[in-house]
Amino acid sequence: MSAASRAIQVQRPTVGRRVEALEHRIGAKQLTKTPTGFVLTEAGAAVLSAVERIEQEALSVERMIAGSDIKLEGAIRLATVDTVASEMLGPILAQFFAAHADVRIEVIAGSSVVSLSKREADVALRFV
Repeated sequence: MSAASRAIQVQRPTVGRRVEALEHRIGAKQLTKTPTGFVLTEAGAAVLSAVERIEQEALSVERMIAGSDIKLEGAIRLATVDTVASEMLGPILAQFFAAHADVRIEVIAGSSVVSLSKREADVALRFV
């Protein structure tokens, strides 16, 4: 009970009352007290298994919808060498624009080095 109270940041007696209330509602003991602490009953193990599955599903939904309503927009300055700009970026940017029509990309093509820290470009593609 002490570890559970620390994990959920409530007082130990509160955890005990909540477990007792759960046991009363479902009509089955969840824990058995032993000399070394508490152990799950068979019913408690079944509840734990179900709750772990519920937690995994909730986390899966959270990951699925996280950021789904965020619309990308604005300008990006992309610096790269002439070859990459002329031979590789066309199809990649076309696909990107199909998914993100409100993003504008300014391509800075050339062999000169731009400073990202001075905000001369937002992204630089270079081959070393």
